[in-house]
Amino acid sequence: MGTGDKKVTMRAWAYTSRGAPGAVLKLRTDLPRPTPAELHADEVIVKVSYVALDQGQSVIIRVFPHFNSKPWYPGLDFSGIVEAVGSNVTHVQPGDPVFGSPDPKVLLKWGHKYNGMLVEHAFLPAAQVVRKPPNISLASASTLATNGCTAFQFIDLVNMKQGDRVLITGASGGLGTLMVQVVRSVVGKEGTIIGTCSAPNEELVKKLGADEVIDYRAHPVLNEYLTSKYSTNPFDSIIDIAGADDQLYDKSPAYLKPDGAYLIGGKMSITHGSGGFLQILSWALRFYSKAFLPRFLGGTPRKGFFHSANVIPEDIVRTAALVEAGQLTGTIDTEYAMEDALKAFEGTARGRARGKFIVNVQNHSD
Repeated sequence: MGTGDKKVTMRAWAYTSRGAPGAVLKLRTDLPRPTPAELHADEVIVKVSYVALDQGQSVIIRVFPHFNSKPWYPGLDFSGIVEAVGSNVTHVQPGDPVFGSPDPKVLLKWGHKYNGMLVEHAFLPAAQVVRKPPNISLASASTLATNGCTAFQFIDLVNMKQGDRVLITGASGGLGTLMVQVVRSVVGKEGTIIGTCSAPNEELVKKLGADEVIDYRAHPVLNEYLTSKYSTNPFDSIIDIAGADDQLYDKSPAYLKPDGAYLIGGKMSITHGSGGFLQILSWALRFYSKAFLPRFLGGTPRKGFFHSANVIPEDIVRTAALVEAGQLTGTIDTEYAMEDALKAFEGTARGRARGKFIVNVQNHSD
C-alpha cells in the first residue's frame, strides 16, 4: 500500500455479477481503502478482524441482481478494531475492539460508500457497532450480531416468557446455537428447551442450554414423533430454524398449545440448494396462506410467523449485554484464512454446521 499521491488500497473479496460464490467472488488487492477524510459525523472506520458467514449471503450473491458495475463485498457479521470515528460518535473510540453488522437496508447502497464486511477496512454507520465485552474473543464475537438480533426478535414475536416450553429445530447450527442460549436466558431454569440436531451434536446443544435433544436422523418425519411424545405436554412456542418438515406447522395443533406460536426462519432445502428468488417467495406465500386462512379453507389454527432479522442497534446492544452477563457466547465450526474464504462459503452451503464458519481477515491470532 502506498501513501501520498498513490492510491491507498486494501484486500477484499468482491463480485460484479450474480452467481455461485465460487464462480463470481474474487480476492482483489486494488480496492480503495476507507480514509478518515471521507468519514461523516455518525460513521466509523473499522479494521476488520473476523467475518462470520451464513448461507443467506450465498443466496444473495446467487439471486440478487447486480444493478451497477461497482464491486460488491459479501459478509455481514464481523469483529474488529475501531480505526477512526466521526465527530458525533461517543460510544466507541479508536482502538476499541468491537463487533456488529451492517443494516441490510443500508446495503441497498452496495457499491457506493457502504458495503459488505469481507474486507480489511470498512466504513460503517456507528450505530451498527458495539464495544466487544472483555469476556469473549474477537473470533467468537464475530458470530453474534445478526443472529443475536434474530434471536431477540423471534422471542419478542412469540411473546416468550419465563417457564415456557420451547422447541428449536436446527439447534446446532449458526443461529441455533445462539438461539438456545438466548431462549434459556428468557425461560430461565423453570423453562424447558428441546432442540433438534444430529446425534454427534447432542452434547454441544445440551451444553448451551437444551434440556433434551431429538436426533432428526432418527425421526425424519418430525411432526409424527412430536405428536406421539408431546401431545399431552405441548409447547408454548416452536422456533423452526431448519424448515425441514413441511408439515411441522400444519400438524402443530397436536403438540403446540392453542395460544402458542410457531415461528419459521427459513427453509434449508431451498437456501442450501439452488433455489432462486421465485422459489423462496413461493414457499413463503404457502406458509402465510396456512397462517392466515381459516381452518375450513386449509389454514392452521395456531399463530404462525415468518421472520428474517432486522439488524437494529437496540438488539445488537441487547446481544452484547447478554454476553457481558456470561449468558451468551459465539460458537465456531471452522476458521479459515482470508485467502481461503471460498472454503468457508462451501462449508455454509453443506449445512450441518456446529456454529459458524468464520474468516480470519487479517490472518492473526486472536
